[in-house]
Amino acid sequence: MDVNGRHMRAIYVPPATNDGSAFAHHVVLVWSATGHTYGVGFHNLRGIRQALRLDEELVRHVTLVGPGAT
Repeated sequence: MDVNGRHMRAIYVPPATNDGSAFAHHVVLVWSATGHTYGVGFHNLRGIRQALRLDEELVRHVTLVGPGAT
């Protein structure tokens, strides 16, 4: 999927195989830019589709900044 020109993958992180992960039981959008990988995800409380909609809305408003940016 593409959001704001960024190609992203949507991944569900199951809690059973990711115990202790900050993203366990989340739907996460993952993308790479300028040699870094980013992930944004919401807890899957109301279903994967609803969590993915929240992820997409948040990513629409994310602005990446470099070191020293004010």
